[in-house]
Amino acid sequence: MNRNILLLSMFIVFSGCVKEEIIYECEAPIEGKWMLTKVFIGWSETELTGEDIGYEEYYIFNSDGSFSKTNISEEGSKSVNGIYSEIETTDGNQLKLEYPEDHELIENCTGDPIEVLTILTNELKGGSAPCDGPDLYYTPE
Repeated sequence: MNRNILLLSMFIVFSGCVKEEIIYECEAPIEGKWMLTKVFIGWSETELTGEDIGYEEYYIFNSDGSFSKTNISEEGSKSVNGIYSEIETTDGNQLKLEYPEDHELIENCTGDPIEVLTILTNELKGGSAPCDGPDLYYTPE
């Protein structure tokens, strides 16, 4: 009898010590239009929003795994298409965007035709901050 109580006590104590996983979820669905709403330049600690960004940029994510990225500036409009998938990493959930070839709208540090966006709460964070570029924040429209 004492042995059963001891085993039950140990089970209760050790089951209370389980580390819970942190789950990163985007409250908005990924599908749809995501507008660039903030640019953060780390080395100068400058944050730009609205018209101060100087251009408009957005992604449109489709339910079939395809996407488009569009940039509109004084120089005109540029677009590129690709496919995306959601990946889980130790840093949280991310979107991996794959382009068919290199394009000037691809923002990364590697020069590969891939972008990675981190999924935050109602935001997607991309950019080339690891190589002194900006952090780019997109929110659903």
